[in-house]
Amino acid sequence: MGQVELSGSLTFGPANGGTGTFPSSQDTVQLELNPSPKTYGCASGTLSRQISSPSSYATLSGVGASDCVVQATTLYFRCDSQVLLRFTCADPAGGSNIVSIVPVQGTVVHEFPNNGYLKLLEVLGSARIEYAVSGLL
Repeated sequence: MGQVELSGSLTFGPANGGTGTFPSSQDTVQLELNPSPKTYGCASGTLSRQISSPSSYATLSGVGASDCVVQATTLYFRCDSQVLLRFTCADPAGGSNIVSIVPVQGTVVHEFPNNGYLKLLEVLGSARIEYAVSGLL
């Protein structure tokens, strides 16, 4: 059994907080997964590729019915240009798959519930990407 851990912080505020600028305060949020650390049974490892798919969604390897992670519960994704991510997830209520499209520019860390796991990950756009998934199976 492996584990995923997220550490670090995110700081909001002026570039020179506390040195005479207004406002002088900053807010800091500690980054952490739920639970932390999160265990997994399998993981894709970090995958990198150049995407050039501006008119149709490209399936990303690493997660899917015939891939190493069948039920992904943690996703890390990073891109250097704007893309659309399409998630196909199990419905926690037991209905049909839930499909979501999310515009992304930069970094995404997404946690899925065990009964609403990610089944398929697709991307639309042109960018350099890196990503990793881990999950139960």
